Amino acid sequence: MTMARGQASTETIIMLAITLGVMLLLLISLLGVGTTTTNTYETGITRAFTDTLAETAEQVWRQGDGARDRVYVQIPDSVTSITTNGSSIVLSRDGGQAVHVRTLAFNVTGNLSANRSGYWATVERAGGIVVIRPIE
Repeated sequence: MTMARGQASTETIIMLAITLGVMLLLLISLLGVGTTTTNTYETGITRAFTDTLAETAEQVWRQGDGARDRVYVQIPDSVTSITTNGSSIVLSRDGGQAVHVRTLAFNVTGNLSANRSGYWATVERAGGIVVIRPIE
């Protein structure tokens, strides 16, 4: 009888170890899905922000010299810098790890701050460029 009890105990321990192993694998898998979902969400917000800014600049460009519009700038939390260089609007996320670039058919310049959360900005066509600057 002691042999049967010992064997039952060993089998129980083996079954518990297998169950814990499977649960650990499921947990690791679920954590990976959560990280991917968060990254996809942050990428979507960053892309939407860049597209809104670029579409406003394109609209002002089409209206001609002296045209002006306002846009509310809601900076996603993960954005660390906003650069307007030549014909591009560039947003860097997470210390430059992920970048979203929107290239325009004209030159754009500006000084938007990624340190501020939400604020209004003026988008104005002045000569051959579009200038984007925060409203103080």
